[in-house]
Amino acid sequence: MNWGMKMNMDDDDKELDLFFAAAKEDAPLPSAELLKRIEADAEALMEPPAQPVKDDAADRARPGAVIRDIVAALGGWPAAAGLASAALAGVWIGINPPDSFNDFTTTYLTGSVDYTETLDYGFGFEAALLEDDA
Repeated sequence: MNWGMKMNMDDDDKELDLFFAAAKEDAPLPSAELLKRIEADAEALMEPPAQPVKDDAADRARPGAVIRDIVAALGGWPAAAGLASAALAGVWIGINPPDSFNDFTTTYLTGSVDYTETLDYGFGFEAALLEDDA
């Protein structure tokens, strides 16, 4: 839908191109004073250069440098604390497991229970079917 307007506007584009070409030829250049003020403003906003990081062997030989590097690789002290908490919880569950977990692992690892004998028809979802028939 074009609301009665001509869709091809090549004549108007040619006239605009003439105006743009004329504007490019007579483009004003900024003055030297303006450029100096812009440069002074930019230098005022710049941060001072950072000091170089010392990475010498004496710094690595200090006690705790290895732990500091490991904690930094993990993501900082909060991440290291979460990892330590999870490890302690795993050790505690391994030493003192819940009773239901202990019974399950004992029967599973010893193989003393034959599950095919204990599962009858209607043990699982089939129980709903049996109730409807009765």
